[in-house]
Amino acid sequence: MKAIIAVTLLYFSIGVASAAENRADIPAAGNKPPEPSRNRVLRPLINEKVEFYEISGECDRDLQKGMRDKGCAWKDGKKYHSLTSWSLKWDYGYNQTSLSCTAESFQPVIDINIRYPKWAKTGNPPAELQEKWDRFMTNLITHEEGHRDMVVEAASEAALAVMRLPPQATCADLDREVKKLCHTRMKQLDEDSKNYDAETKHGLTQGAVFP
Repeated sequence: MKAIIAVTLLYFSIGVASAAENRADIPAAGNKPPEPSRNRVLRPLINEKVEFYEISGECDRDLQKGMRDKGCAWKDGKKYHSLTSWSLKWDYGYNQTSLSCTAESFQPVIDINIRYPKWAKTGNPPAELQEKWDRFMTNLITHEEGHRDMVVEAASEAALAVMRLPPQATCADLDREVKKLCHTRMKQLDEDSKNYDAETKHGLTQGAVFP
């Protein structure tokens, strides 16, 4: 039997600001439920997409203005240099007997979208400006990939926690436990991500500042 639990969390990681979210069937006494399958957790399936918005210019001020005008809008009404968003869901089957139900082939599925600025050069920019831009982009990517890695780690941890769930009396009970567990871990991920942004000042302490 196949089940799909879609625990979707959309989170937005902001880059540096351009300007400066009843019934349970109990097994009969004396009957020991079967041990959970050892091979029922799969590696996270990661669908990562990187997008760019183009800016142009021949000086620091032009590039700053381009990111300020075309950057990534967020719910606070401001625009930022970069943005990472993701959604997660879990796909799994049932290993069901007359006594219990466990998850089989549990796999987190992660969709990650990262948006960066792209400098569309119209000529041969000054070497100093090019070096500033390259350094900025390297550090900006480092910051956003930090968010990506946190998502993958959280999904992997959730998968291991599901593997350790004891057999449930019914598959409906299993669904409730899986959903509760995943929501709890994703809520923690949300807090961890906000703390990461606070500690790095949205990448400023990692060098993601221009010029």
